[in-house]
Amino acid sequence: NGPTAVGLYGSGQLILADNSILMSDQPVIVGQGADSQGAVVMDNSSWIAGEDVVAGEYAGATGLVQITSGQFSVPSGFLTLIGGAGSGQQTWNNSAVSIGSVEIGSEARTQGTLSMVGSTVNVQGPLVIGTGIGSTGMVWMSGGQLVATNLPVVIAPWVYGVVTVSNGTWIGNSMQLGMYYSTNSTPLTPAQGTLNLD
Repeated sequence: NGPTAVGLYGSGQLILADNSILMSDQPVIVGQGADSQGAVVMDNSSWIAGEDVVAGEYAGATGLVQITSGQFSVPSGFLTLIGGAGSGQQTWNNSAVSIGSVEIGSEARTQGTLSMVGSTVNVQGPLVIGTGIGSTGMVWMSGGQLVATNLPVVIAPWVYGVVTVSNGTWIGNSMQLGMYYSTNSTPLTPAQGTLNLD
C-alpha cells in the first residue's frame, strides 16, 4: 500500500468516462517527480478520494486534474494540493465537488491554478491561495457556487494570489488578503492579494 502516482518520473494519464467511478484509499499524486507530467481527465464520472490529492508535487513536476460533469470528493481532514513544489492545475466544469482543505501554490516559486465553471463546491477546511514565498495562486470562478464558511479564506499570505469571480456565488468566512512581506527581496516586497468581482 502507498500513494498512487500518475506521472511518476515521465508522463502519465488517467482517463475516466461514461459513469466510471474511481475510489482511492491512499494519496493520489498527479505529476510527482522532477520533469514529470501527470493528468487525470474525467467526463461524466466520479472520484471518491480517501486521502490527499496532489497536483504537481516536486519541483519541475506538472499535474493536471480536469473534471467535466462529474463528482469529486476528498474527506475532511485531508488536503487537495494544487501546485506543491511543482506546477498544478485543477478545472471543475459543471461538477459537484466536496473537499477538505485546499492549498493553491504552496511552496516557494510554484504556481497553482483552480478554475471552476458552473460547479457546486463545498470546502470544509481552510482555503489558502498563494501560500509559499514567491508562489502564485490563482482561482477563477465563472457561475456556480462555492461555500467555504468553516475557516477564513487566505489570499496571498506571502506574495501573490488572485481570485476572480464572474457571475458566481461565493459564500465564505472572513477573507484575508496580502498579509505579510517577502524577506527574500530588497527592498521588502509586500504580499499582493487581489479579489476581482465581475
